[in-house]
Amino acid sequence: MKESQLKLSLISDEASDRQIETIFGEIGNYQLEIVSTNNIHFEQKKPSLFIVVLFDENSGIFEKLLSFKNLRKDRFIFLLNENTVPMITKLVRKGFNKIFYLPDEFELLKQFIISELKGYEFNLHSKYEGLSETDFIFHKIFGSGDDLENNINNVKKIHQNNKINVLIEGETGTGKETLARTIHNLGAEDNPFIEIEFDLYETRYYLLRVERSGETHFFNVSEREKISDLIPCGTIFIKNISELELPLQKKLMKDLSELNSHQDSENQYRVIATSTEQLKQRTFDDTFDKDLFYFLNVARFELVPLRHRKDDLNHLFEHFVIEAANRQSKHISKVDTEIIEFIMSYPWPGNLTELRNFSSGAVTFSTENSIRAEYLSSFNPKEYTGSKANVQKSDLLPNTLFMNLDIFQTDLKKLNKIYVEELLKMLGMNKSKAAKILGISRPTLQNILNS
Repeated sequence: MKESQLKLSLISDEASDRQIETIFGEIGNYQLEIVSTNNIHFEQKKPSLFIVVLFDENSGIFEKLLSFKNLRKDRFIFLLNENTVPMITKLVRKGFNKIFYLPDEFELLKQFIISELKGYEFNLHSKYEGLSETDFIFHKIFGSGDDLENNINNVKKIHQNNKINVLIEGETGTGKETLARTIHNLGAEDNPFIEIEFDLYETRYYLLRVERSGETHFFNVSEREKISDLIPCGTIFIKNISELELPLQKKLMKDLSELNSHQDSENQYRVIATSTEQLKQRTFDDTFDKDLFYFLNVARFELVPLRHRKDDLNHLFEHFVIEAANRQSKHISKVDTEIIEFIMSYPWPGNLTELRNFSSGAVTFSTENSIRAEYLSSFNPKEYTGSKANVQKSDLLPNTLFMNLDIFQTDLKKLNKIYVEELLKMLGMNKSKAAKILGISRPTLQNILNS
């Protein structure tokens, strides 16, 4: 994830400081603090290991340690040499069991500390602490890359003009609707947020879901009705507009054009649409109405999938874990290395939504304040744990599609759905292209997905 947050406190006589510092310099990736015999202190809030050097039988360090109450004895390591070997029995009797004899056991000591460093790579601290809710949304959706400030500035410019239409494109779970609602709230929060809901197989009417002042109302818009007659102003939100068939796209374009002609200082509408597909490419394929695309594409945001945001993964995971731990009244102080490695290597096809749910589940199944590697077996994403790792690239046919199936629980109906889902992932969720490859219509493809 990042440099370990485990703190090593070295308690030693001044004469051995340089020697020990040289020894631990070979390990690296830690915070080493030298604590003199006369200034022993313990900070229990952060993950710490206290390394006690007993190279002199007359040191007096051990007796001083015993004067402290409520010590976590599992967090102490004792280093002995030929002069202090007789102290082993005394240490064990007092409950200390991590004892290494130097120089003979140096390699064992090094491996033990490296293991502890890995086990404590997670420090429960959110990079986003102190940000406003809106600023956190921007960091969560846009990431910490070079485009963050540019995207934030564009959002601020958009909210100053309630007539600017916005197209938000991105994969499932990247935060498209969250961004749409944020743009609405920044611009004219008192105006209604109007979501158009469609029946994919009905082209004569659609439903308006209107949210305003904490209340929700529904209106049917038929061929004889106009949106402007029902709602005088507001943000019109169209979710997954790429799912609509051409006849419904054309009806929508007609209604939005009529709405646009009624814009004035009192009646202002902004249209925000989201899509999991590249609509410009769809216009080239003649599967998306060109007029509707140009109407929407006044301001455009393309949200980057999580697999291309490696620098943000660890920070988002930490934040989501803190969020989940607070909800569940838990305290998390340790995450197994396997979890960290999984987070950084898994492609996250469900993006922010999937990572947040993974983090919440990890906290739910945590034990003794620790998120254990065992949780991966219950999460078990088929996209990651299938048999493809054991297949050589040279053995594959072009355009190979992997499916992880249980032959005793997968009938032909389920097989159809799984195949379509995996094909869509391979094609970047382009349903038109998937339907063309399969030789079926988009409605038929949608039926299979809904089955």
